Amino acid sequence: SPTYAEDLANIIREAIEKKIPYGIYNATNQGYTNWYEFTKTILEYAKIDCKVNPVTTEEYIEMMKIVQAKRPKNSKLSKDKLINAGVTVPEWKESLKRYLVAEGKM
Repeated sequence: SPTYAEDLANIIREAIEKKIPYGIYNATNQGYTNWYEFTKTILEYAKIDCKVNPVTTEEYIEMMKIVQAKRPKNSKLSKDKLINAGVTVPEWKESLKRYLVAEGKM
């Protein structure tokens, strides 16, 4: 999921302050999306009227004539471990709004 750098810094700070157990944590914004939905959401929030056509990864690779490493069909990262440790993990759409406001785009 998209991750606002400010949120990532806050997640790390909060984890340190709360002295959560040592381990590996997935620190991204909460929720899941794909590039198509992410792009449409940015345009919607920024009030930009633009048609976006969805394409599969395979179509994109072929269209762009690129070589790409094989990726899993589903690479969702669970934030449950952070949340269960009491760390606040903001949802990506709300974070996107805050980012666009901070950048003067909304």
